Amino acid sequence: MKYWGSRLAAGACASLMLLACAPAWSAEECEEPNLLIVLDKSGSMNDDNKWELAKAAVARLTQAFESKVRFGLMLFPDRPVPECSKGKVYVPPKLNAKADIETALSRNKPGGQTPISETLNEVALSKILEDKSRRNFLLFMTDGTETCAPDPIQDPVRAVERLKRAGVTTYVVGFGKGVDRPRVMSDMANAGGAPRAGDPAYYQADNADDLAKAFDNIVASVTKEVCDGKDNDCNGAVDDGLTGFDKECETGLGGGCSRGRTVCSGGVETCEPITSGEKEACDGWDNNCDGKVDENLRNACGVCAGNPVETCNGLDDDCDGVADNNAKCPNAGEQCLNGVCIRPCRAGECPRDKECKPYQGANYCIPKCDGVKCSDGEACEALTGKCVPDPCQAVSCGDGKACRAGACAEVQCSQGCLPAEFCNGQGRCVKDPCGGVLCKPGEMCRAGSCIPSCGNIACKFTEFCEDGVCQNCGGARCRESEVCQAGKCVPANNCGGCKTGEICANGACEPDPCLKVRCPREQVCTRGQCFFPVKEPPPVNPGDGGSADAKPGDSGGASDGASGGDDKPSPGEDSPAPVECSSGGVPLCCDNTVEVEVECVEGEWKCPEGATALKAGGSCEDAPPARTDGGKGGAGAENEVTPVKPGCGCSAGSSPAGGYSLAMLLALLVPLFRRRAALR
Repeated sequence: MKYWGSRLAAGACASLMLLACAPAWSAEECEEPNLLIVLDKSGSMNDDNKWELAKAAVARLTQAFESKVRFGLMLFPDRPVPECSKGKVYVPPKLNAKADIETALSRNKPGGQTPISETLNEVALSKILEDKSRRNFLLFMTDGTETCAPDPIQDPVRAVERLKRAGVTTYVVGFGKGVDRPRVMSDMANAGGAPRAGDPAYYQADNADDLAKAFDNIVASVTKEVCDGKDNDCNGAVDDGLTGFDKECETGLGGGCSRGRTVCSGGVETCEPITSGEKEACDGWDNNCDGKVDENLRNACGVCAGNPVETCNGLDDDCDGVADNNAKCPNAGEQCLNGVCIRPCRAGECPRDKECKPYQGANYCIPKCDGVKCSDGEACEALTGKCVPDPCQAVSCGDGKACRAGACAEVQCSQGCLPAEFCNGQGRCVKDPCGGVLCKPGEMCRAGSCIPSCGNIACKFTEFCEDGVCQNCGGARCRESEVCQAGKCVPANNCGGCKTGEICANGACEPDPCLKVRCPREQVCTRGQCFFPVKEPPPVNPGDGGSADAKPGDSGGASDGASGGDDKPSPGEDSPAPVECSSGGVPLCCDNTVEVEVECVEGEWKCPEGATALKAGGSCEDAPPARTDGGKGGAGAENEVTPVKPGCGCSAGSSPAGGYSLAMLLALLVPLFRRRAALR
């Protein structure tokens, strides 16, 4: 027993030093959890001195933590005869239970079978761990498997599940080899809500040292500070030193407020918005967090200004769905007809391609082809007003070429495309399926069809806008460098460089869908969807990563549009078109061996500050390692000593302040224990 004597002495010494150095705390704030030790005392515990080792481990544990944990003791089976008698609670959970637990252990000895299920069910029935004022745990230890239940495989697991539903977390310890056949102990540990990392899921102890380590780990977990508004580790502070927070989360609010960070507030884990709602501004952003962008601030054409005046040009200038209605012509007496101002006339006064005809109570020079409808394959001849065969009807031109007067010719965008053509991104004019298509306000044209735009839609943090509707990618939030494919976020920029007019999508170079999209006025196209350009990103909390973290691409996919410049135009001022980067030549950005997002800055692909750009085909494993000394190059940075918390009375790397004898230390501690007992 020399080992256990030294362990007990070390544990007592460490506990005294921790108490001496701990800051003052209030008994009303401290939450000592209930921990019921359910210990196997079946006949097999006589083997290899396991019973004595278990008793010593429990004694050490209760001595070291008896003022921080309300220990209780249950032994099973209760009696050797009958062999399957269920366990009995000898000490209910309470503070300073060490003496009572040692007495109970000294008066019992191993014998009988292993009634695991009935013993754990008795814990649930007795409601001994239904203390609503604190957390409740159970430490279950056995050296064997169930020998009394009808179903020795499932019944123990069901018993643990029953305790978990009652709010009791169970830690499982197997003492000795061969206790997990067939994996019942691991299933119990998982069902209990406190499995250890790795395989097996329970704590395996093959000797005294393993058992002591298992108990230490369990008590460390039991006394760990959690977000519940209580002082779980009894250090005088509530919800301090918590881990696992400050993660990106979905607030459930609209638009700009949808992105948040997890925090512990009032003892509850919550998601606080990174930005708070404010008055709506005409800037392409959902400022007031209602899920809408720039509502009631843009005119029918989507411009931050008053409604424009209709002019005679064949277009719907005021965006009311009708072209040239009430349009005014510059010269007195003229009328607007199909986008052309026609002048009054008398016979013989019109050009060769027009003729003097009555219109709205007077005679005007009207184009001869006005109102003429030709059959397929025909076109109206301007000089005669008659339908003649279309010279380009039977002509099929290859990519990059267009029909001109019945012949194919390479027509570059710089030479100007016809009204029914568009520039295909490769510098060539091709037929525009959206040519002549007039969509309603808030709609975009794609491949000749009118589809709802995403300009006025602000989606939640984990959503993205597609054809005017917020979509969800399997509950995940896709980054700007990812796309949603089959309900999963997959990398979008892993093609190794695409040609002009192509983008990398779903792992392959594909034609840019924006080439066949015509966005409403003021909106820009990103991956086939139209958005209002953001003129100024909203502010973010200091230390949260800067404005780059607040881009609309990070707040619900591409729900709020594409980021724009830094200068915020005044209402009514047209925003300049953003300078976009080409699809090719995208570098691989590495921060040490981790790939980070590439950024498009004024038409050029750039890596974030501190990241390394690699050529296509490279790997982040090839990136030079980052310096760990902050670039100072000084020695000894890794040897800095963590300062001791104020009020400890200890110096870094030393024991408690010198000059105190053990007797004086005990004299200070005894009144403290008495005060705590009185408060209890």
